[in-house]
Amino acid sequence: MAKVIKLIHKFQLFFFFLFTFIIAWFFQLPGAIQSLGFGLGENMRITPPESALNLIALWAPGISSILILLLLQEIDELKMIFRRGFSFRVGWQWWAVAFITPVVIPVLAYLVYLPLIPIYEAVPFAHTIDPINLNFTPRLFLRGLPVIVLFAIPGAIGEELGWRSYFQAHLEEKWSLVVAGSITGAIWGLWHLPVWLIHGGFALDTLFLFLATVKIGVFYAWFFQKVDGSLMPFIPLYLMTEITGRVVGHVPFIEPAIWVIIVLAIHFLDHQEPLVDEEAREKIRARVERGRERIRSD
Repeated sequence: MAKVIKLIHKFQLFFFFLFTFIIAWFFQLPGAIQSLGFGLGENMRITPPESALNLIALWAPGISSILILLLLQEIDELKMIFRRGFSFRVGWQWWAVAFITPVVIPVLAYLVYLPLIPIYEAVPFAHTIDPINLNFTPRLFLRGLPVIVLFAIPGAIGEELGWRSYFQAHLEEKWSLVVAGSITGAIWGLWHLPVWLIHGGFALDTLFLFLATVKIGVFYAWFFQKVDGSLMPFIPLYLMTEITGRVVGHVPFIEPAIWVIIVLAIHFLDHQEPLVDEEAREKIRARVERGRERIRSD
């Protein structure tokens, strides 16, 4: 066991996303393989997308970060992550950003798309456009709301507890916010791959989703710093993203382009120091140094 702990100390970020992928893909990968047309046999159990078991998949990043910190006996860092993550002491403007951003960007993308419909219909990926759902009535919305809430709220906490509070914070020890956010977004996007395959199969839109997720990762990194490491504003951010996605849909090319503009604005107009604050910086540095000392002593 000591050798395993030593190995985790040395390659903890690798083990984080290894555990995260194993936990989530255990439930999601069989459905993704089936969606690609490969037979899995009668003994291979497929977890339906609406199954409550997928809550475990959503919590995979959070479970992985907690597991690693417990194995490394870094209880102080775990307490700090939870104390900051479950704080509601966030400025009202950032609550507004959480509610408004997931609505404004898809709607703006769709408004730009409307005059370009003839161009989109002339190219092969026209079928990947999600048209606005005019049949999405209040009654249908209320009927689907419990499922949205069931997955969005735990997903926001479980995902960001790992991706933002743990993984991104360690990346920002070495890289800038934009680089760290892009790396987190890329791995985050790859982690979503089975879900995208289940819902849309292997299509050109899957690549657009991945590229957009990389840029959204930078926005989330910036937002995470603005709310001082709190995960609470991510709840409305996830919730409104789910609701708007079901009503408006997403437009390839245009929506990712808007995210690129936002990321460029963050990079050039609002430069951020690495990590959330000095407390987080020093605790992580101290923990990394303790890990190095243990490795040298062994």
